[in-house]
Amino acid sequence: MADKLDDLFRQSRRSGAVTRTRQVSQGGTATPRPASSEVEAAGDRDRLVLIQARDGRMRYMLDGAEVRVGDTLEVFLTEQAGWVAGTFQWTGRERHPPSLKIRLGIPGSADGYCGDLDATLPQHARIRRTD
Repeated sequence: MADKLDDLFRQSRRSGAVTRTRQVSQGGTATPRPASSEVEAAGDRDRLVLIQARDGRMRYMLDGAEVRVGDTLEVFLTEQAGWVAGTFQWTGRERHPPSLKIRLGIPGSADGYCGDLDATLPQHARIRRTD
């Protein structure tokens, strides 16, 4: 399953890179940083948006609300695979991309737990809260 997730995320990163290249070649910026009031206006309701807060620290926002380390989120993989849940992980440094820690299980086992997968979230991944 880990290989399949890696392949899906790799595909998403490739398509995101094409979009960013197109933005830059058309005079846009590769990583815009909207103010928090602009987050909703940008139509990024299902995307993580990195902003600089008033205190100068960088923060990720989702649908106008801050995302904190440990928050439970879901990332959309494909139509066939659907949404996968995990917990948000991030170092707080802009150069380090956020990730989703996904609990892996063994079908048919007593507790079902076999470990965790830490998957880097592509910039344009579709994300939603589970609450």
